Amino acid sequence: MAKLRKTLPELREALSAHRQSVLLVEAYADTQSDGVAADKLARSRANTLRRLLEQQGIDGRRLRSVGHPATDAGQEFRRADVVLETE
Repeated sequence: MAKLRKTLPELREALSAHRQSVLLVEAYADTQSDGVAADKLARSRANTLRRLLEQQGIDGRRLRSVGHPATDAGQEFRRADVVLETE
């Protein structure tokens, strides 16, 4: 949550500068879960971060969330990324 608070001003500024853009919240599962469970876990993580962003004042209409199950042993797992999608 500390990282989120530190990043919020930057996210708000980016959304303000790019009026038609949305924030894509991507979350990743780990290789310990099977396919269905990993997918559910990843989506849950993404949706949780999305709700936190909404609670911090980011307009939910400008948020999109997606979960990615782990597919590669070299991936960094148990993380979430927030990406500015512009047109």
